Amino acid sequence: MQLQRQVTSPSSLRRVVVPPALALLAVVGIAASARIVRCRAGMTRTDIATLAVKDYVAEAFPGWRADHPGRACPTSLAELSPYLNSRDTRDPWGEPYRFACGAARLFVVSSGEDGKLGTEDDIRSDR
Repeated sequence: MQLQRQVTSPSSLRRVVVPPALALLAVVGIAASARIVRCRAGMTRTDIATLAVKDYVAEAFPGWRADHPGRACPTSLAELSPYLNSRDTRDPWGEPYRFACGAARLFVVSSGEDGKLGTEDDIRSDR
């Protein structure tokens, strides 16, 4: 008596495994997006700008530097946006964030609510 093995084809395996995996990823993505929206919903404009300038320095710039070893500084903040999953380079008051590089560091500033640099309400990444 000879035993036969049942062989599962890769395509049938994909039909069984891939849809639940995609559904799980979709649920996780939606939950994460909802959490971010809820977190930002209770934040002031100042809170959002403070978080943004810190994120440019602590998250986006190190990733950008690793991907651009021959360059010391991006030409614009738009180059850092992919590292933050954001294309917005303006602060919550609609003014552009300003930046400068030096000694392998990035410095980012929002002009704050009054829209003028060099005043008390400026939001700086070095504070």
